[in-house]
Amino acid sequence: MIVQTVDVSGNTGKVISWNGKNKFDYWKLKNANEFKGKDGTFGQPYMRRDQNLELFSGEMCRSYTMSYLRESYLDGLLVYNYQFKKDLFSCINLENEGYIDKHCIGNGVFNLSNCQNGVSSFLSQPHFLNADRVFLNSLVGLKPQRDKHDFIVYYEPISGASLGGNVRLQLNFYLKPNEEIRIMKNIKPILFPFFWFDEEIRVIHHVKEELKSLRSTIDVINALPLIMLIAAIVSLISTFAVNFCKNSTKNAYMTERNSDKNVSTLLLNGTNQK
Repeated sequence: MIVQTVDVSGNTGKVISWNGKNKFDYWKLKNANEFKGKDGTFGQPYMRRDQNLELFSGEMCRSYTMSYLRESYLDGLLVYNYQFKKDLFSCINLENEGYIDKHCIGNGVFNLSNCQNGVSSFLSQPHFLNADRVFLNSLVGLKPQRDKHDFIVYYEPISGASLGGNVRLQLNFYLKPNEEIRIMKNIKPILFPFFWFDEEIRVIHHVKEELKSLRSTIDVINALPLIMLIAAIVSLISTFAVNFCKNSTKNAYMTERNSDKNVSTLLLNGTNQK
């Protein structure tokens, strides 16, 4: 995979090519075959909570979107948690985005057959999280839990750097009756989970420490206007206080001189009268 490494416009990490290709040829719509989004290493600098992330996965044969879930702290550093959109694999979205060209078997599963040499394989979240209940009810032992099975990535919001996450996906095969295989002659069509994985990603410690320093520096820079405003107000108040004290001292001095002058005048007038 080749990605764009440096770009002042915020496109750092944007996928340019994959396996020597700059687009897919698996899907009927041109839009679906384009490489859109980043590789997940970086989001957008100065991330906003209302901003979705558009990412690309060669293994999934498509681009996809993640949405803001919540904020949390990772080793003392504020991070934004992003998750798979709940309707990412819905039939309506898959059709609108051009990722299906036949009947959709249900919400929450993505048909990979076009990019897996025709093998009837489907991608979903583990234990069919966010999928139609029909897939769950066809099997025994599945229990989707969001905290264990959701696809989560943590981003530091100032730099947009990914600090870790849990990549959780499930590969399924569509099984149907097969007259040539005895044990499969009388089975009902079913989407059978083959395996699911939880790939935990963590960034090394010194990178987090550097991001903490960056965050502290930015906080100080952002606080400078307020500090300058407070300093200006304090300076103005100090100047006013000094001038007030000077005027008060001057007025007191003038009052004292006038009093002395009045006393002298009275004494002089008294002497003259005698």
